[in-house]
Amino acid sequence: MKNIIKSLVVVIAVSAIAGYVTYSEFSSSATATNNTFSTGTLDLEINNDGGSDYYKTISNTWESPSNWAPGEKVDGTIHMTNIGSINSHHVYFGFNSPTHGGGSNSINLMDKIIVTKLTETFNDTHTTADQSTTLAHQVGNYDGVLTLAELVGFNPSGFGYYSVDDQSGDGIILGAGNQKDYSIYFEFQFDPNAGNDYQNAQCGFTLNLNATQNSSTDGMLRI
Repeated sequence: MKNIIKSLVVVIAVSAIAGYVTYSEFSSSATATNNTFSTGTLDLEINNDGGSDYYKTISNTWESPSNWAPGEKVDGTIHMTNIGSINSHHVYFGFNSPTHGGGSNSINLMDKIIVTKLTETFNDTHTTADQSTTLAHQVGNYDGVLTLAELVGFNPSGFGYYSVDDQSGDGIILGAGNQKDYSIYFEFQFDPNAGNDYQNAQCGFTLNLNATQNSSTDGMLRI
């Protein structure tokens, strides 16, 4: 009986030792390091004098003389460039923060300022035909005459308009690294038929611009 017990103890001990036996195989290791991601930039800058210096903020692109009279016109151009590294395919326009005052009988001077010309220039060379009449049939009372009140009144708190280069074939409106320049020109006329109520009146707006890579234009009008 003792021999049997000893045999069982030996078997159990051998089994326990066998459970801790390890096996080795050939192996080789490698490491992949420096996995990084970085983004480019789309950086819009503007000017209103056609010079070589561009800025984030400009002023007085369209400014009438203090003695502006009915029938007289003012005009101006905003030039845009992309100093970033990613192409822009759309530019959005927001005619925002309208203000008006002065005059008599609660008039709004914007009602008597007519958009007489609107053109775009792509790549510094291709200038579109006047688009003011086309736009006049899409906003306001659709009578073919576009007033500043109608222009600004279309989505005055956001971006109501957009532009895209559909002439070059590549759809790039502002190429990366100053490769392409885009500008927009407006001419405004003080309505020749404005009455005495519009004496000593003022109005104004802020034009916000946003260049994007590829974005939706749903609900916006093409400049």
